Amino acid sequence: MTTAQRIEAELLDVRLRASQVAHGRGYFGIHFTKTIVRSGIIWGFVFFAFVASSALSYLSIYSSVPQREALAKAFGSNLATIALFGPAPSLNTVMGFTQFKSFLSVSVIGAVWGFLTTTKAIKGEEESLRWELVLSMPTTSRRTTWSVFRVVLTGIFAMWITMSLSMAALSLDSKLGLSFLRALFFATASIAAPIVFASFALFSSQMTVTRRQASSWCGWLLAAGYILRMLADAKVGANWLIWVSPLGWVEKLAPLGAPDPVAFVPILLFSAVAIIFALYMAKVRDVGSGFFTPRGRKRSARSEKNFGHLGLGVRLFGSFVLAWLLAVAFTGFAIGMVADGAGSTMAGSSIEDVFSRLGAKGANARGFLGVASLILGVMIEVFSASLVKETYEEEGTLRVEHFLLRRYRRGRWIWERFALYVAALALASLVAGSALFIGASIGGAGLAMSTLLAAGVNLLPGGVFIQGIAMAAFGLVGSWATKAAYLVLGWSVLLELLGGISPINHWVMDSSILHQMSPAPASAVDWTSAAILVVVSLGLVALGGYSFNSRDLGVESHSVSWESLRAKVKVFGSEAL
Repeated sequence: MTTAQRIEAELLDVRLRASQVAHGRGYFGIHFTKTIVRSGIIWGFVFFAFVASSALSYLSIYSSVPQREALAKAFGSNLATIALFGPAPSLNTVMGFTQFKSFLSVSVIGAVWGFLTTTKAIKGEEESLRWELVLSMPTTSRRTTWSVFRVVLTGIFAMWITMSLSMAALSLDSKLGLSFLRALFFATASIAAPIVFASFALFSSQMTVTRRQASSWCGWLLAAGYILRMLADAKVGANWLIWVSPLGWVEKLAPLGAPDPVAFVPILLFSAVAIIFALYMAKVRDVGSGFFTPRGRKRSARSEKNFGHLGLGVRLFGSFVLAWLLAVAFTGFAIGMVADGAGSTMAGSSIEDVFSRLGAKGANARGFLGVASLILGVMIEVFSASLVKETYEEEGTLRVEHFLLRRYRRGRWIWERFALYVAALALASLVAGSALFIGASIGGAGLAMSTLLAAGVNLLPGGVFIQGIAMAAFGLVGSWATKAAYLVLGWSVLLELLGGISPINHWVMDSSILHQMSPAPASAVDWTSAAILVVVSLGLVALGGYSFNSRDLGVESHSVSWESLRAKVKVFGSEAL
């Protein structure tokens, strides 16, 4: 009997005990509750920290009335910044600035959390085949789907509790001008986007075949909603578009400005309709199927035959890479658009000292872009780290075995995968530089195209180094690849944040990848450091290829995951008694 069959037998043995669980709580309800609720609490604290830092930094950076008036003049009626970040009618007040800086960002990140959590809990479990095993119990697909989604809603409620208590504590500071009721309303408005996009993710999980496709649907809805909101705020005679955009509904809530509670109506109506349709389709569709099949699943065999491993990789991950390129392009464009106005407000404020500690000297557009490009650098490095997960999944889903059973060496597979990812990162770097130039040109920064393209290319070595670290970890132990990549990235971001607050020993700062990147275009690109990072990355990939040749294939990918499921089944059975 195989491991999978033993696991299935154990699940069948606990059928009667599972039916005794109170209120119909199923295996996935137990399995996901702790993880999702904990994630909701953590993100609630993260959102609060972002909001609190925005409010407190405004008090310290713009401490005088002339500085606040200069900020309001630069951005209050700027159509570019209004289109990108929403209306800014009260930038000369703490709460007006806080809403302008943080509310839309919190909503967008919360929306991403909502749909990624939902698709992982539903389509992720279907793809791992655990959904079929659970349905062998006396339950139905619709009941199980609703059980999982209730846990997601519980996680959102935990996020609301966390933000409500934190914002209520923040309202005790009289300098901020934040009332207790406004604090609670801000927490409530902040979970509107997670509810909307989690509900749509539940719907898209029933309509599509794969988790990637379901998440893509949500991503496109988010992008479409943002574009419609931009058009509505750009004052081009299309203000009505605000009511057909999910992010437009959220914007109308304006919890720290002039709130419009009527916006809750389309939010709740859209979410309810999406949930009802999703539960109906969960009843009528087969597990592992969907009403829309991605083209990549139909044509991947042809790609493998014609182009081998590289062709299959492009076919499978092309849409994922495209989504990241669009995100990088939009972020670069937004940074470029506001560079001139933001640079002009830096002179004489404490933020000029912060930028100077990060290596970007000068209260102008160049100085602002030099530090703001770190955002693009982090994005490209996160992109690189997310590609690492695709490498691990190649082993976990056994696709790599189909190549290695032929005359296909492991070292060649590693190097081809590395080359494919570096090509995607190089394209993202060029897109970042081009978007910076287009945005800066429209915003009036007046910087040369070659300067900003060089600033974009300057971001590439960091992403390549992350990839080298990941390939070395993958070669040693496959499951370490993603952890190693995010550990190095997290350490680098932490040092940059602390370095902007107070000076840190230069030996410690040198361990940050971001610190090895010159703050172009505020200073010249350090091509020597860039070359060293690339060379070290190549050495790490060579180490990964050598180690991959020496270890067994798929040890962690299969035995550990099945043993983990087995342990959880035993816990579930004991709790059901």
